Amino acid sequence: MEKIKLLVALCLLGLLSCAKANKGLSSLMPLLGDNQAPVVLFSIPAPGQFGIASTQPLQIYFSKEVDSQRCTGAFALSQTVAGAVNAPIVSGSTSVLGSVLTFLPSSNFSAGTYNMSVTSNCEDKEGRDLQVPYSASFTVGAGGVQSQPTIVAVGLESQGAGCSVLGSVGSASGANWTSSTCFWDSTLPILGPSSYQFQGGDNGTGTPGNFVNACADVNTDNFILIFNNYMNPSSTVNAITLTRLSPPPSSMRLATWTWSDCQTVSPYGCRAVDLVFSELEASCNGGSTLGPAAYGPNGDFNLQATAGSPAGFPRYMIQMDTTARDIFGRAPISNFNFAVEGK
Repeated sequence: MEKIKLLVALCLLGLLSCAKANKGLSSLMPLLGDNQAPVVLFSIPAPGQFGIASTQPLQIYFSKEVDSQRCTGAFALSQTVAGAVNAPIVSGSTSVLGSVLTFLPSSNFSAGTYNMSVTSNCEDKEGRDLQVPYSASFTVGAGGVQSQPTIVAVGLESQGAGCSVLGSVGSASGANWTSSTCFWDSTLPILGPSSYQFQGGDNGTGTPGNFVNACADVNTDNFILIFNNYMNPSSTVNAITLTRLSPPPSSMRLATWTWSDCQTVSPYGCRAVDLVFSELEASCNGGSTLGPAAYGPNGDFNLQATAGSPAGFPRYMIQMDTTARDIFGRAPISNFNFAVEGK
């Protein structure tokens, strides 16, 4: 079962072609036992995806080989237009090969939201009905996407699963690096910087010959930004900066970053980014060289130590300017500014 889950995950992440994943799944299906009714493993597009191309084939992957006639007859595709479901739909052909059902459009999808489904009338080769009917909605083009991209949540990597994807929530009273939620989400007012506290990952031991302990990445100062739209990774990262507001002044740069909550089909894009900053004044750098290459492969992946800092200091501001772009080339309406305090 773990191998099956791994193949599915690799396909969804785009690290393995779904055709190869399906071949691997087919070879593993006997492990589930002959008495297992089929289930849907995943679909392409995935539920909730938008920005889908107008010529995108649709596929539903089952846990085992299914009956072609029964499953093509159980498949349906509908579109919602001005509140009317089952509006005129794009034409195409539906077929089954092994454990994969495919719908190939013979004309382009128009922009809008669609729903593909398969009922329990779909059966495997032994006549067992699909265990659970399956339904997934997706959006072609920009329909259903907010007109302008914006940041909808801010937090830290150390806050874990509570602050990692669209839908993550913040705290009305503020949060710190140990919280299980983000600092903030777009349903809440932005509070003062003392309400949002991170802890600098540098441990202060960066003396000559002892850089490793100070440099190793600590996630209590890695900031996470979550967006409403799928973003263009390059332009968005280049639009983000971190500045120290309280004296003495400091210098920093973005050491590395990781995107998540990404689409695996065109036009791609991602909705969450994990940002790791390097600070010149951190002991890892010895106050002379900035960046992760300063001391070899260990590098500098932290802000300076903040544990024990006096109340109200130090303060930093993370900013994103209007050069950021979503996958449709749209810019934010205004700069985004969010101040935090180190503790």
